[in-house]
Amino acid sequence: MPTFSDRNYDEPALDVSFTAADIEKKLKTLRPNKSRGADGLHPRVLCELREHIAEPLYHTFRKSLDTGDLHDEWKMGIISPIFMKGNKKMPSNYRPVTRTSIPCKMLEHIEISQ
Repeated sequence: MPTFSDRNYDEPALDVSFTAADIEKKLKTLRPNKSRGADGLHPRVLCELREHIAEPLYHTFRKSLDTGDLHDEWKMGIISPIFMKGNKKMPSNYRPVTRTSIPCKMLEHIEISQ
């Protein structure tokens, strides 16, 4: 069994450091052919507007990490069944895929990569 640190995960993540430039880099790497997130934002739009939205996203991410609060919209997801193989009439031949907010995925990635 893995052991976990004694860190209190109810406290804000003040030790996570990143910049608006880091956000812009992540926006640049978005794949524009992917589907839009649950919030309706398409990755192509986020990628093309990266120079204009990196700074506001930085402040949004920073505030979320400082306060420990996450936007309610970012907690929502759209679950779609994806066919794997076999008989299409069998529910067991499908797997669920959840589309969540792309900015929320970016925030999760920033926090994990630290």
